[in-house]
Amino acid sequence: MYSIPTHSQLLEDAGFRIIRAVAIPSGDPSLYVFRFSVEARGGIKASVQITVQDDEVKSIEGLPPMYTFTDGKIVLTDTVPAPVKKKAMALQRISSQVSASALDQKFKEAAEVVKKAFDLGTAKLYMGKEKPRRYIGASHIGNDCIAYNSLCARGFPNDIETPRQTRIFQNGHTLEDFVVAQLKAGGLNISEVAEDGKQHEYTALGGHVVCHLDGIITGEKGFKAVLEVKSMNKKRFENFVLQGVALSDPHYYAQVQLCMYLSGMQYAVFVCYCKDNSDFSAEIVPYNKDVAIGLMQRAKEALEARTLKPKKDFYCQFCFKRSACQEAKTNSINTCAQCLHASAITTGEGKRWLCDVHSTEKQGDSLACPNFIAFNNGFI
Repeated sequence: MYSIPTHSQLLEDAGFRIIRAVAIPSGDPSLYVFRFSVEARGGIKASVQITVQDDEVKSIEGLPPMYTFTDGKIVLTDTVPAPVKKKAMALQRISSQVSASALDQKFKEAAEVVKKAFDLGTAKLYMGKEKPRRYIGASHIGNDCIAYNSLCARGFPNDIETPRQTRIFQNGHTLEDFVVAQLKAGGLNISEVAEDGKQHEYTALGGHVVCHLDGIITGEKGFKAVLEVKSMNKKRFENFVLQGVALSDPHYYAQVQLCMYLSGMQYAVFVCYCKDNSDFSAEIVPYNKDVAIGLMQRAKEALEARTLKPKKDFYCQFCFKRSACQEAKTNSINTCAQCLHASAITTGEGKRWLCDVHSTEKQGDSLACPNFIAFNNGFI
């Protein structure tokens, strides 16, 4: 209840990188004080103190000026701290530049302010909101690099995305909902969530291999099919229409095959939306047992790996795990899943790990002990 990982979540959700965390004795059994050395966006370092009494955060001190604690959350209010007066003067200056219409350069400068505001908005709304996944997902399995899948399974951090990359992913989610709504309005029977209100999920190998479905299409006589929706640019879309997903996008083909394997369905409906001109196409993809078994073998090899095995090819430069792979980057708080001494338990459920040192089962997000050695540190 009163643990560093529990209350460090406030800081991580706000995008802080935790450098060091300590608990400070208070002398009161109901009062707990935690002090964190953190790095905020822009490399700003700070010492933040969180005071907790009776399981409630009473105060947070030491936050950088661009952050505030409100309604139980730490919120980013600006990337550049500035007094209200200076902000008002800056807005007044921009307004003057635009209205004066004196020089093209002034228009360009004003436009740059708008562009920076757009990137700042992206950062506030979306960036740093999600933790790295601690499993091998169907969307990962098309990558045949064992190191990449091992790092995914153990929850190592992704490289920080740019605002532009973030918008691309967010637009993909938006377009997915847009497409599904129109398919349903057109008469298809689509279930987007399971009975518990969450996305349809299927797992294997102890819960370490996971797929989430965009939906399930149902028809007559108990017919069911996996629904997978993707958005593409015009060139990629045209390749898909011409060749089919197996040839045009093997990565997506692997995703739907694993989804069919885990869900037990024999067909997938692969729907593609062109972002450039709103064109639309679809393909019925049958289950391929040989391909699916090969993908499961790849996942098993990644889970059983006790050393990092990178491919080291041209595509490494585009990999979101390249810093974890090439620079031994770890999360701000080390956990059992990221330890060299941990091996994946591939039976049952729960994404559990077996500790070689203590000979006990551990949850992957359990706080690492003093015997921790990073799985990705010096064993390439």
